[in-house]
Amino acid sequence: MAKWEYKLIRIGMNQVPALGGKDRLSDKLNALIQDGWEIVESNLRNVRAEEPIVLLLRRERTGAIGFTREEK
Repeated sequence: MAKWEYKLIRIGMNQVPALGGKDRLSDKLNALIQDGWEIVESNLRNVRAEEPIVLLLRRERTGAIGFTREEK
């Protein structure tokens, strides 16, 4: 049975500047995927300007099950 480590990330839209913000967000997501994380759920397709971007990530672990929450 697989054991999963979960991470919840919330990024406020005010923290994603109009110029270059998409590139930085893309770089952050690519770095997480390179570290073995996969996106389980997100609101990327229907996020509104006043709402934060929310990502639930997971990766398989060989040790104990863990959960972390990261706010940006």
